[in-house]
Amino acid sequence: MNYRQIIKEAWDFSQREKKLVYFYAFLPSLITTITGIIYVVYQSVALKRYFDHGHSVIADLIQLGWNILSEHPEITIYAIVGGVIIAVLYLFYPAFNEGALIQLIARKYNGHKTSMLSGVTYGMKSFFPVLEFHGLLSFFSFSALLAYATLILRTLGYDVFKIVGIIFIMAALLNFVLSFLFTYAQYFIVIDGENVFAAMGKSTDLVIDHWQSTVLMFLILLLIGLRILLNALLILVIPGLIVVTAGFFASLALNSVGLIIGGVLGLLGLYIAGYLGGVLSVFSHAVWILTFLKLTEEGEVTARTVAENNNS
Repeated sequence: MNYRQIIKEAWDFSQREKKLVYFYAFLPSLITTITGIIYVVYQSVALKRYFDHGHSVIADLIQLGWNILSEHPEITIYAIVGGVIIAVLYLFYPAFNEGALIQLIARKYNGHKTSMLSGVTYGMKSFFPVLEFHGLLSFFSFSALLAYATLILRTLGYDVFKIVGIIFIMAALLNFVLSFLFTYAQYFIVIDGENVFAAMGKSTDLVIDHWQSTVLMFLILLLIGLRILLNALLILVIPGLIVVTAGFFASLALNSVGLIIGGVLGLLGLYIAGYLGGVLSVFSHAVWILTFLKLTEEGEVTARTVAENNNS
């Protein structure tokens, strides 16, 4: 398998299919960035509050929200609707989008005539299996493990945290192993229509049979795909950019100007994060889809398979 050719084809595809980036990669990347910002800010404030005062910040947040709604009851309905929309987008949209993106990339690569609207059909067809697959893996995801660990630290104390720390280390290792073995599971689900557990089994077989190719592709993407580092950097930079800008103008007694400029810079940063993250999302999906298609085309070589150069 020509790894360099796969990377080149995937990158050319991500640069050529700009509509795919905006329709099915920009919004998920934007949601990831925004939720990442909220998550980092919350964990930072919660841990700081715990170490400073020794109590959890959750009660304070609930009380703050209740006070705001009590003082401004007219915004209650908007808060509820907005919360529901955000929850639906965060919990369900990624599964729909994943199915649409995988199908569109695979079909476009194989020369099928498709439109952006066709992705709606593809996403709906594979929505529930992809959602089930994501749900099974989400319990051991890095963000979930970090949330569990910090929750135990804040509620049960450092002594208990030290005792259960080994459990989180083992869970993190388990997450790494499962993520590696199930590398191709979502492609079996979306492209071949397999059920979740059959897809997991086939992905495990494919990874074991071609572990060298899979590991090498992981390493190549680790060097080329800067998506995680980019998102992490922007998660830290965007709030800092807003705070520094607003603080600077506030020191000059120009509070409104500082807020406006900080808000504009923040929105610009979010747009850049969403776009670059979307391009890299299409690129990384294309790499794995091309790898998946080529490996599954080769088929499994068993002891009964006659080698091509066998002249006997």
